Amino acid sequence: PMGIPLAPEAFCARLENVEVLPGEFSVLSADRQLFVDGLVNWAQYYQQRGIYLHHQSDDMRVLLKIPAQVIDVDASCVLLGGGGDAYSWMFETLPRLWSIEQQPDLGSHPFLVPEGLATERLAMLEEIGISADRLHFLSMGRTFRVRELIAPSLLCVGDWVPPIALQFLRRKFAAADVSQQGEGRYFLSRSGKTTRRLLNQDELWPALQAAGFETIDVTVTTPLELMRSLRSASAVISIDDETLANLPVVPQGAWIGAITSNGLYRPRAHMIASQLGQNLVYLVGESRFGNDQTLEECDIVLPEAILAEFIKRIG
Repeated sequence: PMGIPLAPEAFCARLENVEVLPGEFSVLSADRQLFVDGLVNWAQYYQQRGIYLHHQSDDMRVLLKIPAQVIDVDASCVLLGGGGDAYSWMFETLPRLWSIEQQPDLGSHPFLVPEGLATERLAMLEEIGISADRLHFLSMGRTFRVRELIAPSLLCVGDWVPPIALQFLRRKFAAADVSQQGEGRYFLSRSGKTTRRLLNQDELWPALQAAGFETIDVTVTTPLELMRSLRSASAVISIDDETLANLPVVPQGAWIGAITSNGLYRPRAHMIASQLGQNLVYLVGESRFGNDQTLEECDIVLPEAILAEFIKRIG
């Protein structure tokens, strides 16, 4: 419930002869107990979010409509996951590797990841020392019965990201002293996307250019390429979307201008920036619903006066 203090517990479970449900990566035991807490984010909303859930009773029993085909994996595997947007990947999936690092005997175990894991995510795993030959890809349309499953819990809870996860990501991807002030100023453009675009980007560009900003097109830039640029950032302006999942590599003291629609304030970027000593400011724009009828995906027009005030503030 909202307002109730919560102390999440990190654990690394070892389970025998369990089925992993692809896509959501919840776990079903041999005696048909469903493991969700700690393994699936927003577990309290599983009845709305679970892709295999057909019905849930008041006493928390669930009826699952799962694939009939079962593939047996006669091995000891680590549950890694890898679905969802960039925030899920960065703060749910990758920090599980921190738990594995604490147990040297797990150093050679294969990881369970979804089939079709994006090439850019495979490259990120390679960057931190996880080669493709250690990955076991789970396809949809079947469950996977694993002889022994090593299941590290998620370190995050909802939109909250723990310091352990942030420091792990900094250590793996920052590759520099993040206490040193950067000098680069970057505007992250979504002009090549079909949703959440800044419609008046061309009108605002002269002011951005005069303030020393350069544009990075996130539609053609991989996360690793983007992070290499952001390591030297002193200021970043971006639509408040999954692109800001890359904030862990941005130096302390940097200014972050998160452009958002009036009435839409997800705390995800704030949860990161506030812990890392970055100065995050929401730049509230006007929604334009021509391309999409939802507030989360509609285009935005940012008033020039708001941009001017942000530029003035960062100096």
